[in-house]
Amino acid sequence: MQYAAGRVQRLWQHQHFLSRRSLDRGLFSLGDRARMRRFAHKLLSGQPLSVTALGGSVTSGNGAYARRPEDQPLSVGYVKRFEQFLQAVSPEAGHVVKNSALSGVTSGVYSVCANDMVQRDADLVILEFGMNDPTDLAGFRRQERLGFERLVRKALEFPNRPAVVILNHYAYIIAGGSHNTTGDFLMTAENELDVIGQYYGLPLLSIRAAAYHLMRANATGFKSEHGRQKSSATSTHVCSAHPPSADPIHPYGKTGHWALADLLVALIQESALSLAQAPLGAADEAEAQEPVPEPMVAGNYHRPTSTCLLLLDFERMVAEQRGFEWRNERPDAQMAAQKWGWIADQPGAWALLQFDTTTNLKGELQSDENEVVLTHLKSYERMGRARVACESGCTCEDTVIDGYWEREASLTELHRFKATPHRECRVRVTVLRESSSPDGGHKVKLAGVIVVEGLFQAYGSDLDVMANLGSKEVPPLEKQRRRLAASGPSSQGVGRGDGGLQKGSQLGLGGRE
Repeated sequence: MQYAAGRVQRLWQHQHFLSRRSLDRGLFSLGDRARMRRFAHKLLSGQPLSVTALGGSVTSGNGAYARRPEDQPLSVGYVKRFEQFLQAVSPEAGHVVKNSALSGVTSGVYSVCANDMVQRDADLVILEFGMNDPTDLAGFRRQERLGFERLVRKALEFPNRPAVVILNHYAYIIAGGSHNTTGDFLMTAENELDVIGQYYGLPLLSIRAAAYHLMRANATGFKSEHGRQKSSATSTHVCSAHPPSADPIHPYGKTGHWALADLLVALIQESALSLAQAPLGAADEAEAQEPVPEPMVAGNYHRPTSTCLLLLDFERMVAEQRGFEWRNERPDAQMAAQKWGWIADQPGAWALLQFDTTTNLKGELQSDENEVVLTHLKSYERMGRARVACESGCTCEDTVIDGYWEREASLTELHRFKATPHRECRVRVTVLRESSSPDGGHKVKLAGVIVVEGLFQAYGSDLDVMANLGSKEVPPLEKQRRRLAASGPSSQGVGRGDGGLQKGSQLGLGGRE
């Protein structure tokens, strides 16, 4: 097939920060080619593309700051830089690139809530978890790695059968590297994430493979100092004085983020070369539509339907109620900042929730009980308590939600309990007469329910901004979080609550922001 000469020319006009040798090393594995060939074909044909990026603070764009206004055009995060490349190749297409990353969050959260964070028509899903996922694991049957595998499987099965790419940042300084010490090559989750990617035939892109030896040699442009220790350069183009890092963790916008975008661009360019050798054909579509193979870890099957029912998706979970009202406590806000929930403020009010507590885990991974997470409002005034009890279908021990704390903040918190698997688990939440609030309040607000597949670590405030992210009109996660934080305590989720998981937890969540 002949593509428009202008698009082909613009495809090769991207200026790489990485050398050709580093690009060749950084394209660690091209994996199965069909899905990326389809992506490159759509780009060169001028068709609109849908891209979603999942990851932590690196994908959010941390480190991509500009010291001077004139530096801003080049000091951008890798997702934005990649979007600029796509728009430059086919500006008429109207590509949609959605950044659903959030600082400090691991792949475990996304493995549960991926259906609500990835655009349903995605053509490409980028997974960047080499920094946030833990490195001190032994074996692939640990819950942290099982969750990442389920995330890969879910992404591969989205309706458009998107290309799924693992992109790994490597922080040389965090790995112990400096101008006189050597960074540990093995200190990254990439070691095991890449094995999972190899099993599923995914493209694997690696900053470690591309530039480790340059960092170790303290080569020009890859020095182990980080950008905030250095004065501003005079050039608005690539300056060899710029280090690859803005701080010990995050890449700098004019170097490290550029290098990450380079790897994505180079992957598309390689796919375009493949199309020049053999045009896209029926064999590519057949390969893209092949069933996802059996799990790498036996029994690690995922549920195709969402187990993460938050905000608007939570309304239908209440099968019956008395005294509860479905209400938006921020009706004038844009969709991403609205605060929906089932709310009651009188003792004796009850809501009967019905949801599926089964998972698709098999064999040794299957459990007699699965964890359920109810998200609820916790605040410092007029808050009440509620009993949570399994009524039919499933069984569980009775527990109590307490919505009061002394902190002058209103945040979403997580109430966790174990329930036996059942397709129609019915759980009754009843507002109690007893109240911990000094003002004797009885307000109870339920905002979501999550049925956990394996281990699940998160903060309620993170789940607030993650809810319903499949919608194109919802802005990037980090923008939502910052806007909510700037507005001060609200009816739900402004920051991290003390009732959530603490730093230093099993997943180290929040320790790598």
